[in-house]
Amino acid sequence: MSIQSLRNQIEETEDKIRECREAQQKVEHVRGITQPKKTNWWFSYRALKNNEELRNVKKEEVFEGEMADALKQKVAETGQRIEEGLDKTENLLTALKKQIDNLKRKIEELEAQKRRLEQELAREIERERARAARASAGRRE
Repeated sequence: MSIQSLRNQIEETEDKIRECREAQQKVEHVRGITQPKKTNWWFSYRALKNNEELRNVKKEEVFEGEMADALKQKVAETGQRIEEGLDKTENLLTALKKQIDNLKRKIEELEAQKRRLEQELAREIERERARAARASAGRRE
C-alpha cells in the first residue's frame, strides 16, 4: 500500500475516533443530567408513598364524599405515573450506559486499527528509504 494511502487511512481513522469521542461525551452528558433527576423523582415518589395523610385522605366527619374519593384516586394515579416514569428513566439510563460502552469499544477498535496502520506506514517508509539508499548506491558505482 502506498505511503499516501496509509496516511489517508490514518486520517480517516482519527476522524472516526474523534466523532465517536464526541458522541460518547454527548451521551455521557445526557446520562449525567438524567441520573440526578431520577434520584430526585425517586425521593418525591417515596415522600408521596410514605405520606400517611395523602394515602388516607378520606376521614370520617372531616373529609368525605366525592371530593375525598377523587383526591384519593388522584394521589394513587400520581404515584403510579411517577413509578412508571422511574421505570422508563431506568430503561433510558440502561440504554445510555450500553451506548457509552459500545462507543468505548468502537474507540478501542479504531485506536488499534490506527496503531496497525501507523506500524504499516513506518514499515513502508523504511522500505522506501531502503530502496532510495540502494538506488543512490547504484548510481555512485
